[in-house]
Amino acid sequence: EKRGRKGDVITFSHFLPTSDLPCGGAPVKASGCLQLEEQIVAIGSPLHIFGHTHINMSYATRGVRYQQQSLMGPEYGLAARQTFLKVHDGSLQTEPRTHNVY
Repeated sequence: EKRGRKGDVITFSHFLPTSDLPCGGAPVKASGCLQLEEQIVAIGSPLHIFGHTHINMSYATRGVRYQQQSLMGPEYGLAARQTFLKVHDGSLQTEPRTHNVY
């Protein structure tokens, strides 16, 4: 609100924003962008959605919840049909949950 913003801030990236997150066996330097974490914290995002590794996970550190929900199928060891993850339902969800209504 200081700069005219109001509402919940949710940030997104393809690559992993911190080296704390599992990278699925790939080299960390090939999976992440460590400059992202500084930007995420600077704008005050309590939730960051990321991709790249196809690992369904949620991890909280330093005031930010990092969340990934892969939509890939059996070739990544996941079910043939994946569900979406609901992170906001009128307000930011503290524990995002899967949602199968499109």
